[in-house]
Amino acid sequence: MDEAHANSICYCGIMAALWTSWSNDNLGRGFFGCQNYGDRRYCCFFAWFDNPMSPRARIVIVGLLRKAPRRDNAMQDVGTSSGRGLSSG
Repeated sequence: MDEAHANSICYCGIMAALWTSWSNDNLGRGFFGCQNYGDRRYCCFFAWFDNPMSPRARIVIVGLLRKAPRRDNAMQDVGTSSGRGLSSG
């Protein structure tokens, strides 16, 4: 990260926050945005923190994120069907 990005100031005049994108097109990419996001004082400042991922990396990450909930549900089903539920209650 270069010095310009390390000290990003939004249009409100405050230090911009570093956020992570969770959209399919930019999954996992960091970006700077106004700390007032979601507030009426939001100034719409936006700047990418890093370079885009390769198309292959995007496909792999999206696929892994889609598999995670199914894996978690399967693990829960195994735990409860064997009579050894996952909770200690």
